[in-house]
Amino acid sequence: GHEPYEENPTWVEDHALANAKQHLVKFVAQMQPQDLIAVYSLGHGLRVLSDFTNDRQKLLTVLNHYTDLSLTHRDDAEPLAVHTPVPGDFNKEIDRQRRAFAANVNITRAQETMRALLAIAGHVSGIPGRKNLIWLTANLPFSETAAAMALSRAGVAIYPVDARGLLTAMPAQTEADLFSQIQRRSLEIGRAHV
Repeated sequence: GHEPYEENPTWVEDHALANAKQHLVKFVAQMQPQDLIAVYSLGHGLRVLSDFTNDRQKLLTVLNHYTDLSLTHRDDAEPLAVHTPVPGDFNKEIDRQRRAFAANVNITRAQETMRALLAIAGHVSGIPGRKNLIWLTANLPFSETAAAMALSRAGVAIYPVDARGLLTAMPAQTEADLFSQIQRRSLEIGRAHV
């Protein structure tokens, strides 16, 4: 969706998240008995949907019942220019106000997300060895490097995935290809900070 008079809206966050969720469900369905997976949800706060388990059916039940709707709408986080028929500087002023509002929205999102990542780091810090966090979102509120640095002390490698990028790339690929692609994209970050 988009605002009236907004030019070329491209955000498809809910569709992207639903698509990413289906890939995650398929990935969990193929997990091995020795794999331990935990599932977290970040809305207005962090929730542990499932602690670490190799119980595939439990994880699938949790994922299938999870509502994959975005919390932040695209026009709040990434407003595009508007072109109304009102003459004068009206459009520029509306655009300026929308950008200012988006800046505040994104600062809040970044703070809440960083708090959640640090909470996850604390939750898994007692588990020995390297842990992998696949972070599915429809819009990254800060850089991958910042996220990697926040988690590195807990031995967590983070693989941020902007779900919008999966919409065009994934139809011809397998789930294994998806997570290989995530790991390749984040390999430098993992080497530098984990």
